[in-house]
Amino acid sequence: NEGFGYYTAAVSPNRTLVYAGRGPLPVVNNHFTMFDRAGGVLPFLEAGGAYGPFSISRDRKRVAVQLYAANDDIWIYDVERQLPSRFTFAGGNNWYPLWTPDARNIILSCERDGSANLFIKSADGSGTEKRLASSPYRQWARSFSPDGNTLLYEQQNQDGNTDLWVLSLDDSIPPRSILDSR
Repeated sequence: NEGFGYYTAAVSPNRTLVYAGRGPLPVVNNHFTMFDRAGGVLPFLEAGGAYGPFSISRDRKRVAVQLYAANDDIWIYDVERQLPSRFTFAGGNNWYPLWTPDARNIILSCERDGSANLFIKSADGSGTEKRLASSPYRQWARSFSPDGNTLLYEQQNQDGNTDLWVLSLDDSIPPRSILDSR
């Protein structure tokens, strides 16, 4: 497998950037590396794996990462103890994890009854996923508003293009398109 040719990145509130460079991503044995502002390597996750998109908790103690497999799942790595724990177990693929700003939940794209739609699940792994938005098209969480209540996400449209949508976690804003363009 040659990979997918897209990049994965995350930026912390203090403007630390972590990324996988553009180009085909090997999906056999990727490694996470964190650098300080001078370019020095900082200790992070030592284990290699078939990692895909990831999200780092604000305190940098946990990483939620998509692990490529026959059915992709989300795993959470405890950075200090270097221990992984499986986060998703339901059938279908689980993609694109995103920590909520309070680190209590993780937003993810889950294939349940069709296309990959947005779900939320408690970060401690308890309970099941709760659907946030329903669409016949794929959805991927991208970012939160500064107050942590409004989620920005991408959604494919009938033409295969990607539009930007928002929704609120407290249901005060139903899912709505904010950028619908060819």
